[in-house]
Amino acid sequence: MSNQLSFVVRSSPICEGEPDAIVDFEIDSESVWQRMRRLEPQLMASPQASNPDGTFVGVSAWIVRGREDAYRTGHHPGYRGRWAGLLPLLACSDCGWEGCGGIWTRIFVGPKRVFWSGLGFSGAGEGFKPVYDPTTFVFDRSDYDATFTALLERIRLAESAAE
Repeated sequence: MSNQLSFVVRSSPICEGEPDAIVDFEIDSESVWQRMRRLEPQLMASPQASNPDGTFVGVSAWIVRGREDAYRTGHHPGYRGRWAGLLPLLACSDCGWEGCGGIWTRIFVGPKRVFWSGLGFSGAGEGFKPVYDPTTFVFDRSDYDATFTALLERIRLAESAAE
């Protein structure tokens, strides 16, 4: 049985006034942020006045657009060594940068299926640890590709409207 991937694009709690700036990925209708909050409430329970979402927020739309190859194929020229095969899903709530600290997954892309293996922390100078959720999510490749095509089109439309 395959998992279902979807997304919600919303305003950024970090960059006020930027509509459609944050992507919240959902797996089987539960956002990764909600899942992490359920599994690791203390990790996720550090809301600040400027960011009621807590320690992590959905990943910025520009990150998804700029790393399309990583999301679609699992490969990105900027992700080498301990970053190879990792995909950002949540970013630092202070700065919005996934490299500062965020929740990532390992991605494996096959001809018929896409696997997201675990939800774990990765940040500057860190590997993929600790793994908070060892679940492997399996997506049908054609559904996965259609979801990312729709997401990237939504991001491009939002960017065009903002210009």
